[in-house]
Amino acid sequence: CNYYGVYRVYEEKDKLILLHGTTIHGVQFRDEKRENQPLAYYHKFTPIGRLLSSPEVGKNIGIIGLGAGGLSVYFRPGQEVDYFEIDPEMYFIARNLFSFLKSARGKINFIFGDARIKINDVQDSRYDILVVDAFSGDSIPVHLLTTEAIAEYRKHLSKKGIILFHVSNRYLN
Repeated sequence: CNYYGVYRVYEEKDKLILLHGTTIHGVQFRDEKRENQPLAYYHKFTPIGRLLSSPEVGKNIGIIGLGAGGLSVYFRPGQEVDYFEIDPEMYFIARNLFSFLKSARGKINFIFGDARIKINDVQDSRYDILVVDAFSGDSIPVHLLTTEAIAEYRKHLSKKGIILFHVSNRYLN
């Protein structure tokens, strides 16, 4: 429990689940054979799973929101990924209770603080993909959805770069 909410990590059958408030922020199989199989929002047949599995995916990726680090299963050697995370406690949970980050094959950088501010420290045209996944069912940081924020994200995209938003929530349509 901290300023950003209440986290709960628990085992259910053969999975480890990260809950933030009432929203699932990560699911991982507990057995070594399946621990790097993406689940929940990041399953390989979801749009983000299909995109990040594609051989055409770019070298530089930015991700706003860490969760349990589940997107890390898609990283490849030669890729560089910047995770923006506002809550250092989330990093502690992902690093110590889940194994996605430890198994990642690309280079991972962690940038702590509000992504809307911290992205200004990143060089322009850096990202081939920028994933905005700091949303949860309990609340949405709407300052990450303003036209000004999107204009800022676009400055940091390569010519053919794309932005993906994960906007699951209970309150905004």
